[in-house]
Amino acid sequence: MERLKRNWKWLVGIGIFLLIYKILVPYQYNFYLERDLIDFELTDTLIVIGIVFLISVFVFYRFLSIENEITLRIMKTFAFSVFMGFVYFIWIQSIIITSGLFINRMTNTDTVTERFEITYVMKNGEVGIRSLEDQYFERTEKKFAESDLNKIKEGDTIKIGFQKGIFGKKYLNSGKINIVE
Repeated sequence: MERLKRNWKWLVGIGIFLLIYKILVPYQYNFYLERDLIDFELTDTLIVIGIVFLISVFVFYRFLSIENEITLRIMKTFAFSVFMGFVYFIWIQSIIITSGLFINRMTNTDTVTERFEITYVMKNGEVGIRSLEDQYFERTEKKFAESDLNKIKEGDTIKIGFQKGIFGKKYLNSGKINIVE
């Protein structure tokens, strides 16, 4: 019981991590097409890692270090923050990308449309689309609204409306594909 009292902050941290991993990660991927997820640039990732590093420095300095000596406190904080940076970079890359995708959606800078060809439509909501700009094929699952799904058929050409975020990544505003007339 004594160990639990000493390590409650670690347990809370692990609980928050699991909550983020199980809820935030899948939720963010709903707003993006696969092509836009693959194209997440290194500079965007490094900006997010920097933000995570600064947050972890604050957290470790404020809550986890109980030393009275300032030098020891700073050294511990820096060591824990560097360790967490490595953990984030190596093992928790999906959370970093998810955080970047969330930050990207915080402010939209522009609205863009892109033309796609419908390659197939299945009754379970799966639709194959191919971009007419770069010929990228994507299989979407339950991204079309039911009303739009009933209107489209194989061989149709549609325009899809996207929002552009802070990092310049296109995303679906509501998580569903909006067909622009």
